[in-house]
Parts: sequence; C-alpha cells; structure tokens
Amino acid sequence: MNEEGKNGYFRTESLILDVFDLLRTLRKKIWLILLVGIIGGIMANIGTRIFISPTYRTSFTVYVNNRTNLEGTTSVTSADLSASKSLANTYAKILTSRSMINLAAEKAGMQDERNMLNSAVSVSVSPDTEILTVNVTMTDPDVATKFAQVLTEVAPEYMSKIVEGSSMQIIDEPVRPTGKYSPNYRRNTGIGIIAGMAVISIFILVLEVMDDRVKDEDDLRRRYGMVVIGTIPDLMTADKHGSGYGYGYGNRKGK
Repeated sequence: MNEEGKNGYFRTESLILDVFDLLRTLRKKIWLILLVGIIGGIMANIGTRIFISPTYRTSFTVYVNNRTNLEGTTSVTSADLSASKSLANTYAKILTSRSMINLAAEKAGMQDERNMLNSAVSVSVSPDTEILTVNVTMTDPDVATKFAQVLTEVAPEYMSKIVEGSSMQIIDEPVRPTGKYSPNYRRNTGIGIIAGMAVISIFILVLEVMDDRVKDEDDLRRRYGMVVIGTIPDLMTADKHGSGYGYGYGNRKGK
C-alpha cells in the first residue's frame, strides 16, 4: 500500500477509533453524568416549586347554532350544520374578546383584574363539530370557577346580540378544579435531569477533544500512523510506585 493509501487508512481508522474513545470516556464518567443529572433534576424541581405559581383550570362546553329558535323545526339541513361549524370559530374569537371579558369582569366584581382575565380565558373548537370548550385558568381555583360561571351567564345573551340569528346553549357547567393544572413537576424534573446529563456530557467531550497529549502507543499510531517498535520504561516513575514494566533496579552490594 502506498503512503497516500496508508495515510487514508490511518485517517479513517483514527476517526472510527476516536469516536469509540469518546464513548469510552463517557462510559468511564457515567457516575459523574448521572450525578449531575440528578442534581439538575433536583434543582429543576425546587426551582419550579419556588418560582412558578400553580394554576388551576375549570372548563365549560357550549353548543352553537345559526338559528335563534329551533322550536317547530322538524329537520336540520347540511347547510345549517356547515354554517354552525363556521360560526363556532367566530364565537371562539368573541368569547376571548376584550369587550366580552370586561362585561363578565364587571358582573363578577373583578374590574381590577381585567388584564389578568384577558390571558386567563382560552377557547378550543372541537374538530368538525359546533361545540366549543371554554377554559379559565387562574392561580385561585375558586376565582376561576366564579368567573367561568359568570361567563356562562352573560355569554349567550351577548352572543345573540353580536351575531344575529344565532344561539348558544351551555352543555356542561364549570366545576371547581380539585387538582393543579400546572406546573408539571415530573416533566420539569425530567427536563432538568436530561439537561444536566447533556451539559456535563458535552463538557467532558470538549475536554477530551481539546486534550492533544499523546498518552500511549495507540495514540501515536492513530494520529500519526507511526508504528511503535519499542518502549523505554520510566524507571524513576517505577521506583516511586514500586514497580514498572516488570523490571527492578537499585544499588547492589559489592558492585
């Protein structure tokens, strides 16, 4: 094999071996990686509990229709259903509008919390249906339930005035939430563990890559394509540690 071929061989083999060396380095430091991961998870959990306020969510569902009065109607056409589905998106926008929130806040006696209430209400439209789910998320479960209940009282009449020829019926009333909606402590702890393990792994790999010292014969062969034909033992080091390459040395009596 010519020199160029040899160099190409050594470069390819060196790259493969370098990858395995990095993996071996991570395996040797697995205790440190796990330790930092656990510390990251603990810190994420504690930080979540200290800095993130828990929130509670209550919801109610409504059905929208493009007719104000269905009494005496014997059938509903496909055009009616299509119009109602389209109307659901319109209702979703109106339910989160500033005027709707202000009206409900005034009736609930929560005028001073209007800015917070604007971000507390969200609406989702069930696909291919005329059903809306209105969510109220706040830090106080009782306040959230109270405001959601007021919305169910004022929204139907307000909607019929805004969108003429339509109606809205409440399907499920809001119920006081018994559990926290957020934060998710398990998820945040898991993220902290993964982040900690990733950061320390990257740090270990960077240190390993930046370490350009030649540590043994394999390093010479991989990096420079040199074949080691012999080694000279470090007898001074061997003396300090009591052994080295199986050789002993020292002053002999009579010599």
